[in-house]
Order: sequence, then structure tokens, then C-alpha cells
Amino acid sequence: MLSSPISEKNTFQKLSSLISNCVTAKSLKHGKAIHSQLIKTALFFDVFLANGLIDLYSKCGCKESVHKAFDDLPNKTTRSWNTVLTFYSKNGIFDQAYKLFDKMPQKNLVSFNSLISGVTRQGFHEQAVDMFRAMQRGSEGLMLDEFTLVSVVSNCSSLGNVKWLRQVHGVAVIVGFNSNVFLNNAFIDAYEINEVNSKLVLHLIDAGYQPYISYPSVLDEDDDFYFS
Repeated sequence: MLSSPISEKNTFQKLSSLISNCVTAKSLKHGKAIHSQLIKTALFFDVFLANGLIDLYSKCGCKESVHKAFDDLPNKTTRSWNTVLTFYSKNGIFDQAYKLFDKMPQKNLVSFNSLISGVTRQGFHEQAVDMFRAMQRGSEGLMLDEFTLVSVVSNCSSLGNVKWLRQVHGVAVIVGFNSNVFLNNAFIDAYEINEVNSKLVLHLIDAGYQPYISYPSVLDEDDDFYFS
């Protein structure tokens, strides 16, 4: 794939394409060959190419190479941080995932979802819900989408905590996801698993009946869920 040392003919576009091909094919050998050549040039510090290598190493499960490529990059982007965070979360390396998350200069929705989904996959349901609550109290403010909520619904359901499930449903209504088919299906499944009449719940919400899911209980700092 890379037959000669990097020269002026090996343009940024070509290198980008080569790294992209390595990521698609999960070709660790060729990716490392490109990396070893990049180290000898100024392109070693190009954040786009470095992010591609971090992505490759993470997909190949090469922990030490992920660390090195990330640590050697002076100007890390949010994508750089998120790629490593996702790698840690998917592989159950939670101590380092938490530390990395705390160090992130700028968090976005991908950061939040990566950590919550990783904890969920490992079966730490209560920790995932606690993390969701803590994140929503953070300086970033309310940050979620339907994937965040589906993950939290799954955790509440696995815990058998109908109270939390209803409160999350209240949050979904408040932020405007009450018509989201993907999320509503998750609620239906969760309610049925926990022997709650899911059709009645959704009918009441569609009809505008809000006492079932109390907004004050969702927003009350003394309750289980609190959103600033």
C-alpha cells in the first residue's frame, strides 16, 4: 500500500485516502507503515491524518497505539477526544474513560452518548442512569437526543424502576421527543416488560394528560431526576 517513503508526491489527499482505506479494511500493518513515515515529516502533526490513525487503532483494538497517537497529537480536536473515549467505553476501560471525559476541554453529545452507551453495554445500569443525571446537571446544560434517552430507558427498564422510567418519559415530552417513533417504541417495550399498560400511557400523553407525568417531579431537585 505504501511502497516508498513519503515525498512531495505523496500529497495530503493521497495520505488521507490511504488512511481511510486502512480504517475501512482494518489494516493495522499498513496503517502503522504510514504512521512510521508520517513521524518523519511535518504531516505527523496534521490533526486530520492523526485522527484517522487514532480511528484505525481504536477499530483494531490496539490500545497502546491509540494512546501513543493521541498523546503525540499537540492540537487535539473534539473528534480526537471522542474517538478515544468511545474506544475506552466500548472496551470497558471505564477508569480511563472517566478520567478522559473529565479532562475533555469541550464535550458534545457524542461524548455523552459514548460514555453512557459503553456503561450500558457492560450491564452497569444504575451507574449509567446516575451518569445521565450528573451530566444533565453539568455546565453544558441539558444535552441529549433520542439515542441518549433510548439508552436511559433501557437502563431504567433493566432495573425495573418504573418511577424513573416515567420521569424519563416526562423529560422526553418536555424536550419535544414525544412523537419520536424510535423512542416511543423503546418506551412501549420498557413499560410492557415492567407490566405497565404502555398503550394507555401513550394515549394519555397524546391526549395532553400531563398529571400522569408530573413536570414538577421531573424538575424537582429533591427527586430522583433533576435537570437544571
